[in-house]
Amino acid sequence: MQPEAQIHTERIDDLPLLLSQQQQMGIPQILNKIIQPHGNRQGLSVGWLTTTWLSYILSAGDDRMVEGGAVGRGSASDPVGVDS
Repeated sequence: MQPEAQIHTERIDDLPLLLSQQQQMGIPQILNKIIQPHGNRQGLSVGWLTTTWLSYILSAGDDRMVEGGAVGRGSASDPVGVDS
């Protein structure tokens, strides 16, 4: 009789994948060339801050604005935005 197989599953998060793909595309460097912050900026560069923020939005899969920011956009139940 063979021993019972032990299966161990782990969740693989998509944030490292998204960050790595954007890094390979050079998005942080491109944004750093385009956007010049003022002299008091500290911490992450604008390119990396934007890349991290974009990864979060893509990971969440929800790009809707909050509290009335999407007025007039409509929805599945009200596609033309009449209820807005």
